[in-house]
Amino acid sequence: MQKILPNIVHTDERGKIETIFAGKNFREINRFHSKKGIIRGNHYHKETEELIFLIKGEVLFKIKSLKHEEEHEEEEENQIHETTLLPGDALLIEPYELHTAEIKKDSEWISCLTKEYNHESPDIYEEEKDDDDDEASGI
Repeated sequence: MQKILPNIVHTDERGKIETIFAGKNFREINRFHSKKGIIRGNHYHKETEELIFLIKGEVLFKIKSLKHEEEHEEEEENQIHETTLLPGDALLIEPYELHTAEIKKDSEWISCLTKEYNHESPDIYEEEKDDDDDEASGI
């Protein structure tokens, strides 16, 4: 997970241009409209990177890395990171990051995917839980 700060690339009397994100080839762009109090997501992707750009509202994202320690040494396995997005904020979600959105206010956002959604073989997975684990991760 990487929270993105816009980069102002040009300002003049007409206004400004901000780069939200550069460096990825997005294959699908979606606009979400979500009502206060609902939960979205609670899944991860194995191949797809997802950029979220909040247009309106407030959304709390909970992210849990499912990468093995040897693949992702700087983060502790099973640690849940929370970040609140406000209008103009962006978040990059990497493969194997379980992500859940709690809608705090009626919200709209743009979701940019590096892989097109395929209804026959979606790159969407739920976290595998141990039979001994009575408590879910909460995200």
